[in-house]
Amino acid sequence: MTTINLGSKLAIDNKVTITLPKIKDKKFTLVFNDKYAKKLNRAMLELRRIGIEYDEKTSDEALSQLSFKEADKVVNEAFDKARETTTYLADRLLGEKGIGMLMFKTYGEDTSAVAAVLGTLNDLAENAIKTKNKNAKEARLNKYHKLTVNAGVDPRN
Repeated sequence: MTTINLGSKLAIDNKVTITLPKIKDKKFTLVFNDKYAKKLNRAMLELRRIGIEYDEKTSDEALSQLSFKEADKVVNEAFDKARETTTYLADRLLGEKGIGMLMFKTYGEDTSAVAAVLGTLNDLAENAIKTKNKNAKEARLNKYHKLTVNAGVDPRN
């Protein structure tokens, strides 16, 4: 019988500490496990739902049936709801009440910037477990690329 050590093939590193852009002295330790995945998936679904709802409410067809004042109100309410939901989801995913609004204010009152951070968390969670061979291969390719670029040769061309 053959014994295979999966520890030599897998890198299971699902606990990370992150910092946020432009927010100093704040660190968040996250564990990308099933519990976090459920929260994250719920957040991504909610962001998609908000986007769809926003698109429906602010479509040319929907707005053309309203007066300017009504259309302005609908657009502003849709923006506000997107911001409120996105900042709330940031609070939940990072485990600190108010961090979403701090991010919003720090990032120039830009809801899409907060949503981009949430999307990056999603990407990190999806890549928490990797095969060591893949990581080693990527490291070799990156090292080779740096050596050849420094020598004036780009192997990708």
